[in-house]
Amino acid sequence: MGEFYLGHDNPCGITPCSPDSIYMWMLTPHEERETFRTEAELYDDLKALLAGFGGHAGWIRDSMTMDDWINYRPLVAALQPRPWYNGRVVLLGDAVHATTPHLASGAGMAVESGIVLAEELAHAGPDVAAGLHAYQERRFPRCQDVIESSLALGRLQLSHGSPGEHAHILEGALDRLNQPF
Repeated sequence: MGEFYLGHDNPCGITPCSPDSIYMWMLTPHEERETFRTEAELYDDLKALLAGFGGHAGWIRDSMTMDDWINYRPLVAALQPRPWYNGRVVLLGDAVHATTPHLASGAGMAVESGIVLAEELAHAGPDVAAGLHAYQERRFPRCQDVIESSLALGRLQLSHGSPGEHAHILEGALDRLNQPF
């Protein structure tokens, strides 16, 4: 089960990936940097940013070492306009619907798109163009919802919006993600 830590200057979240690994994200205001930051600087910065956290986030701060991977970069999201195919070439996953980590759904959305693509191509039979078009039309609204919901959560977190509003957006998005795709 994922966790959110709100109420700090830089909210963060934790998503388990396997029994012995996690993904943790933290939102900080974007700053243009002209200098390269070393691994040691990233490590020290993250430790400092996690100073006020307890729970699992505090445990990560206290347990992380220089050997842990810290990937510090701006979060981006993109929903490419249609068409998502040209002839018999089709795109899916982050190539057309990249999202921020707020709903922990990026990889899941790519898997769903692969399943939908296979289903629509099988349903279309020899009419590949019809199958590709059906795939795109079936996926676009769901991908758009995930991206827009994730971005709304990020904006709310950076503006220190109310936990109630955060819960409302998150619960609605997760309810929609639990619907058939």
